[in-house]
Amino acid sequence: MHWCTTNLQTRLNELDIPATFDLQPRGTHSWGYWQDAFYQSWPLLADALGLPPSQ
Repeated sequence: MHWCTTNLQTRLNELDIPATFDLQPRGTHSWGYWQDAFYQSWPLLADALGLPPSQ
């Protein structure tokens, strides 16, 4: 997964398409990691959806 994500990041940078990446050195696909990432991403997601940042 890390390889695919870094390739996507490289390509988006080449195309000058803005994106935020938070690459972790390691991790698992367990709820704890997803939950942390979701809470960190929520303000951006809420803004894109037209929702208040804390709901």
